[in-house]
Amino acid sequence: MMTETNKSRCLNCGGEFDKSFKFCPYCGQENRELELGFKHILGEFLSANFNIDSKFFITIKKLLFSPALLTSEYLKGKHKKFVSPIRIYLIISLVYFFTLSVTDTMSFIDISSDNSATEQYDEGFMETLSDSLAAAKQEPAKAKSAFKKYVINKLDQLNTRQGKSAFLSSVRENVSKGMFLLMPVTAFVFFLFFRKRHYYYEHLIFVVHLQSVLFVVFTFFILVHLVSDADIVYLTETVLLITLVYLWIKRFYHTTVAGTIWRMTGILIIMGVLLFFFVVLITIVSLLLY
Repeated sequence: MMTETNKSRCLNCGGEFDKSFKFCPYCGQENRELELGFKHILGEFLSANFNIDSKFFITIKKLLFSPALLTSEYLKGKHKKFVSPIRIYLIISLVYFFTLSVTDTMSFIDISSDNSATEQYDEGFMETLSDSLAAAKQEPAKAKSAFKKYVINKLDQLNTRQGKSAFLSSVRENVSKGMFLLMPVTAFVFFLFFRKRHYYYEHLIFVVHLQSVLFVVFTFFILVHLVSDADIVYLTETVLLITLVYLWIKRFYHTTVAGTIWRMTGILIIMGVLLFFFVVLITIVSLLLY
């Protein structure tokens, strides 16, 4: 029998129940004292919009400090304990591309006070662009197809501030989509080098977690570059990325030092070639669709 001292009243429906209950037996609301502080409101907002709760922070901690262990535990079936790989990737990539967008916009505003196109883009790129545009315009009007006219018009727009801004926005949007689509391909590359150790889907989970960590590192160094663009910053970023990838591969696949190095070298060579074509494709698509 409940006494006045051990009973609780639901703040939502008003029902009375034993204070030891974690949830109201009538409406299901969590049994806790009324909290309206900033921390509570922020938590409610994140949970409602991004499904961010304590699992998110547990997952992030594992992702940053024990990434190989996170992937291994998830593959062992501990799904309830962690945020799913795809969800954590989407949240982190959202933060990364938002940070990239803001910093790119700030840089564009800083340099756009001068209308000179060569000062807003790499000199080599603009020289190639100008040569291609001049050659295309010199063709006889009858020889120009509708597609060529469309391309010439797009190249002309790149000489305007609005055109550059639209092009950069198109690049960011296509890169974010492309990176997501590139992960299954990357997982297949890992499958080729470690096919005797894991099934394909396990490599895919590994790659999703790996890309999430890289986005965290990229986001951090984007902010660092706002303060300093010294060579030591780029060197530190490169060394940190290579070290992270090496340690993660070694600990997750349990390979020797030599085995990790030669496999990692092969993966980096193949991914370098794939990324080259990826950048070319993204540039062409962004140029045509912006």
